[in-house]
Amino acid sequence: MIEIIILLVLLQFIMLRYSSIHKLALYTRLYDYAKWIKSNPKILIMGSSHARNHINPKYIASQSSRYKINEIFNIGAGAASPYAMYITYKKNSIKFKNLDLVYYDLSPHMLSEKYFMYLKYEKIFLNYKQWNYFMKFHSSYLKKYHININLYFFPIIIFIYSCEFSRKIFSGRNNGFDPLNHKKFVSTQPNTLKKYIYEPYEVFPISEFQIKHLAKLKHEIENNGSKFILFLSPTYSWYEFYKKELSQYDDKLIKLLNMHLGNTIVLGSLNSDIYNLEYNSFYDDTHLSEKGANNFTRNIFHDIDKHNNLEAIEIKNLYKYGENNGS
Repeated sequence: MIEIIILLVLLQFIMLRYSSIHKLALYTRLYDYAKWIKSNPKILIMGSSHARNHINPKYIASQSSRYKINEIFNIGAGAASPYAMYITYKKNSIKFKNLDLVYYDLSPHMLSEKYFMYLKYEKIFLNYKQWNYFMKFHSSYLKKYHININLYFFPIIIFIYSCEFSRKIFSGRNNGFDPLNHKKFVSTQPNTLKKYIYEPYEVFPISEFQIKHLAKLKHEIENNGSKFILFLSPTYSWYEFYKKELSQYDDKLIKLLNMHLGNTIVLGSLNSDIYNLEYNSFYDDTHLSEKGANNFTRNIFHDIDKHNNLEAIEIKNLYKYGENNGS
């Protein structure tokens, strides 16, 4: 009996670590955040919760003489990676054939391999050294999610949890925008960004897997005749610590983004000061409340009808967008 168990453990390890069988999870409802859309949008908002909770299609339409509310949809989703959005785009490509503008939320912390731990599918890409680091230095986080074994050796568990057969189809309320109410929160503390985003860099480098899929998404959208635009969302205090603690990480990130994406349009800023956002404009340190989201949407889309004329240029350091009230 013990021999059979050992054999099964080895078999699942070999099959899921050294083949592409784990891709079968993508044939379930995993990473399909646009299934609820029934029409063909002209404007699409993509990305993580910083898209879903920060961009209100209502205030895009209200400032446009060209686009109506029923042509603008937000398919952002909590912790949705570039790979998740790329798969969503591919699964719904027929709906997206008439797009004019696509706005993608660029959240720099999600582009580290350390973020794989938060992602259903990409978790399987964590290597032995990375799992060991999590088990040793982030055990309290893992226990919170009932992970008390090194899942590197049990990819079958990751695979099973990544399959989604019964995901509830989103109702489509607010055209995908999900407003948040302000609550009391604690600002980011010194040295936490380094600890939770990429440290140590030699163990958790920037994910070329994610950046390459962001580039694939951009190129497919552009080849379809649509305009691809990245946007940055304001934070409460996170921006200042990102600039101070992660400047070297940002240097490496920008180099890879420019290498794979080429010239790109970037709107918005991580810096909330340029939008005059107050404490009650935020849900927490990195997410806007409904009040903040509406103000932010009105700000970056005030000239929406001119966005088709924007020119792509080389991406600069992300903390420099909006720095010192500049552009």
